[in-house]
Amino acid sequence: MAFIPSNLTALDWDLTRNAGSLSVPIEDFGGIAWTRLQVTAGVTYYLVGSAVAATDPGSGVAILDSAGNPLAASPAGALGILTFSATSTGSVFVGVANAMGYPGAADLFVTTNPASVLVEVAGAYTALAGERVAGRGDANSIGLGAAGLDALGGGGDDTLTGNGLDNRLSGGAGDDRIDAEDGNDAI
Repeated sequence: MAFIPSNLTALDWDLTRNAGSLSVPIEDFGGIAWTRLQVTAGVTYYLVGSAVAATDPGSGVAILDSAGNPLAASPAGALGILTFSATSTGSVFVGVANAMGYPGAADLFVTTNPASVLVEVAGAYTALAGERVAGRGDANSIGLGAAGLDALGGGGDDTLTGNGLDNRLSGGAGDDRIDAEDGNDAI
């Protein structure tokens, strides 16, 4: 069983009130940033976690039940990427861990909107139709092209450019430049 701090950030995320997607920075307590997520039985959630520690941007995402028992975990990598199908309705706890195990910035992107492709990039990239793009490291420049879905910049100073669709654009940690363009976007 894992220790889940009582001073969680972004308590009670409820995607039904947020157009199916959320993306915010969350605080990191001792190498794992925790938040509580309201889930609905039968709904699949797609999560991307990014933790920025001093020299290693490695991340992992884990989901625990209200008793602290593990339900799902991603492999550790530059981004923690996890697909989770809820078997019951209620609260689960989501942790984003950094590979170094000490406090740092963490970002969590959660959506119920399945993308045909999740692309991890470093540097400049223009999305193809149906892609959700997540940046690794610092100073990513992500354009959603004509039909890209969502963009998560990750750590550092990123530039994100939307399109005419309804996109979710999140710069994450750092000083970011976001140009949503047309559409009903969430930033």
